[in-house]
Amino acid sequence: RLAGTYEQRAVGFVPVPFEIHAAAPDRRRVWIQLPPPLDERFAADGVPGHLVRVHDGTESFELNRYRGDKLYAAGEAREEAVAARFALAGDLGALHATLRTEARVRFDERECYRVAATTPDGRSRTLHFEVASGLLAGREAEDEALVHYRDWRAFDGLLLPASQRVFRPDGGIEEHFRIESATIEPVAEERFERSERVRELLAEREPR
Repeated sequence: RLAGTYEQRAVGFVPVPFEIHAAAPDRRRVWIQLPPPLDERFAADGVPGHLVRVHDGTESFELNRYRGDKLYAAGEAREEAVAARFALAGDLGALHATLRTEARVRFDERECYRVAATTPDGRSRTLHFEVASGLLAGREAEDEALVHYRDWRAFDGLLLPASQRVFRPDGGIEEHFRIESATIEPVAEERFERSERVRELLAEREPR
C-alpha cells in the first residue's frame, strides 16, 4: 500500500491524497481524491469524492462517480497494465523480447542510458536508466505515458521512486504522484472488483 499526494498542476488540480494497492504480479488499484468542491459534492458514506483506476490482471478500467465508469482501451489500457507490474523496474528484461542500449543521453536533466525495447507483440518502447545509479529514470512509447521516475528511496526495505511524473497518453495531462509512505500488507480481493457498469461494458464489447 502506497500513500501520498497527487496533483495536476497544469489544470489547477490542487494536491490531494492518493493511495495505491498493488498485488504481484500485475494487479493495481489507484484511489485519487477529487479536489474541492468535487470532493464534497460526490462524497458518499463519509468518503470524499474520488476516482479509482484498476488493472485486475486482465482488464483496465476507471470507477468514477463524477464522469462515469469506463473501460480503458488501446494505449490507455497498455499504460495501466505496464504501471500495474508490481516489480516493473526489475522485470523489464522479462517483459521485453529485445533490449538494446542505444546511446548516452540527457533525459529529465540527468545523464542516462537510452535503451530501445521491443515488447513480445512487436511494439517499441524506450527506457532510460541513470548512468550514476543504474536506476530506472523513465519510460515512454508512442501511445503510452511518458513517465519520469525520481527520488528513489527505501520504504520498508523496498526501493521505490518517491516522485513519479506521468504524462498520460489520453491528452498528455501531467500527473505528479509523491509517495510519502509504503507498507507491506495483504490486499483484499475486492479492491480489484469490477463495478456493474464495467461488467456491462465488457459484455457489450464481446463479439456477437
